[in-house]
Amino acid sequence: MITRIELRNFMSHEHTVIEPAAGLTVIVGPNNCGKSALVAALKVLCQNGRNKHVVRHGAKECSVEVHTSDGHKIRWRRRNDSTSYLIDDTPFDRLKTGIPDQLHQLLRLPEVPVSDKESFDIHFGEQKAPLFLINSPASHAAQFFASSSDASRLVEMQRLHRERSQEKQREKKLLEQRSLALSAELETLEPAVDLEARVESLEAEHRQLVALQTRVDAAAVALRTLQVHSLRTDQLDQHVTSLAPLASPPILADTGVLAALCAALHAADRNCQLAAQRSAALDAVAAPPELADEVPLQTLATNIGKLARQSSRLADLSAAAVQLSPPPPLEDVLALERLIQHLTVAQRNEHSDRQRESVLRSLTEPPATSDEVALAGLISAMRDAGRLASQHASQLDIVSRVEPLPALADPSEIARHLDHWSQATVALAELESVLAESAADLAAAADDLRRWAADQGVCPTCGSPIDGDALLASAASGRPEHQHG
Repeated sequence: MITRIELRNFMSHEHTVIEPAAGLTVIVGPNNCGKSALVAALKVLCQNGRNKHVVRHGAKECSVEVHTSDGHKIRWRRRNDSTSYLIDDTPFDRLKTGIPDQLHQLLRLPEVPVSDKESFDIHFGEQKAPLFLINSPASHAAQFFASSSDASRLVEMQRLHRERSQEKQREKKLLEQRSLALSAELETLEPAVDLEARVESLEAEHRQLVALQTRVDAAAVALRTLQVHSLRTDQLDQHVTSLAPLASPPILADTGVLAALCAALHAADRNCQLAAQRSAALDAVAAPPELADEVPLQTLATNIGKLARQSSRLADLSAAAVQLSPPPPLEDVLALERLIQHLTVAQRNEHSDRQRESVLRSLTEPPATSDEVALAGLISAMRDAGRLASQHASQLDIVSRVEPLPALADPSEIARHLDHWSQATVALAELESVLAESAADLAAAADDLRRWAADQGVCPTCGSPIDGDALLASAASGRPEHQHG
């Protein structure tokens, strides 16, 4: 586009500067004020035709200079019957009636060729022949319109591209609306993800509680074992009571059996003390608080609440059970078996001893025996151990009444939400694929237009270069970027 025209000593113009506005510029004025001379100056600049009459009367040279919107500066000058061009500070001399090769690449005002010998000037109209093509032969008009067929194809391509772009825009809007709807649906399903994480956490707690229950079962087994030993201790206590009236047996040479029995009794006493400590720890466990009445929300939320309360109670039991020591290893019962055998033998010998007593009554009393305080203390300790075992049995009965773990809630509702979420994700992926295909079609159409513009090079009508990117931008905005003239 020409942005500045400067004439010096050209026909009636001594020095005239015109800066056309963007779009349409109209020059008006009375006759012989130089309007036609301005058109003639531009035509001489573009064609370098007959120009002997253009030098102002009394001047030795004349010039026509124009500036373009691309930043180029072109000047034509006639001096001493010779013409020259200066294009962007590059001189071109000795042209006679020719023009520089790059002139029309910059001005974009060439004649439109229709054959090797004929061409049409569609940019400048002669003052005395204003009706373009009307006074020309029909063959000239046909050749001109045939030469402009590429322009019609370009217009048709622009129209098709505009329609396809509008269709793609509509599809894009529909896809964006669908994407927003899916995003809202995904936001609705976000709590399901939190529920899934909560369920996983509760399942982990449940596994911990199962492990704790296993330990509690082991403790119950140990307690039942302790009860068995307590019963055995009671039986032995009864045997000792039955043997209390008997006189002390004479001192035996071998005391290993009695030492083993004492060790076993001490071990039983330690077990009783450990059981007492466990019982005291379990007595300190507080009962779970009563929950306030709430409006039920969903079956899943209710079951999760029950599971959480049960988890809290079992966590307290676990904390108390952690402090318990493992049951001591069982002592060897061989010594007790040997003791029982000795007691059996003693019972069998009791009758014979009574017979001996009747025989020996006439005899004097035996000498005094050793101190029996230690044996009496041992018997008292065994009785205390029996009472502790009874207490432990009652405490075990209380622990056995603890409610079992609640069953897990039905996860079908969560599974349904997860399936719906998966379906929404698949639908979103399909829509994104359709959008990608639309973008690929649009890019292919744009590439076709760019290849066509690259093949054409310049507009056959106005001679200006054809820029595919500029055509795409003008089609997208709806404003024509390419204008002739």
